[in-house]
Amino acid sequence: MDSKNIKDIITLCLITFVLAIMLSFVKYITNDVILSQNNNKISSAYKALMPEFDHSSDYSSYLSNIDINTDININSCLLAYNSNNEKIGYIITTTNKGYHGDIKLIVGVDNNLNVVGLAYPEVLSETPGLGMRVTEPEFANQFIGKSSNSIDTVDTISGATISSTAVKNSVILDLRIVEKLISLE
Repeated sequence: MDSKNIKDIITLCLITFVLAIMLSFVKYITNDVILSQNNNKISSAYKALMPEFDHSSDYSSYLSNIDINTDININSCLLAYNSNNEKIGYIITTTNKGYHGDIKLIVGVDNNLNVVGLAYPEVLSETPGLGMRVTEPEFANQFIGKSSNSIDTVDTISGATISSTAVKNSVILDLRIVEKLISLE
């Protein structure tokens, strides 16, 4: 190698090093803002599921007391309260495998063990026009008011069976979790 090549290699390494430090600095500066926006998005999802939602307590530690055999990842289980500190239901977040990736789902369940709503806190990577139909109100509204005894009436989406079945199985799991948690109370 001649000295010009060595000089070019050193220059590229220095530029890469400086850019890496600059990107790290930008991430450090924006990290709190990103976390705050994510928390606001999740709080908004809770309010959309349960309009009377005011605050919650983490109920995830009780999950170890119930026997649930599943491949679905249970991210969190919250006990939801209104502004009068009255229990209004449960909010459970799960992650299940869809067709193209993970489907993270937030499900609201009221005190009568009925689904009150579904929310997706992250953008899905499912097939546009097919798998993404799980986010459409026509599909999600089928779950509203359903209990574990009536969830079988929810239809999967033709052409998006894997994605819609993943959502349906997550909701079924969430209802089972709430039933078992209530039996512990």
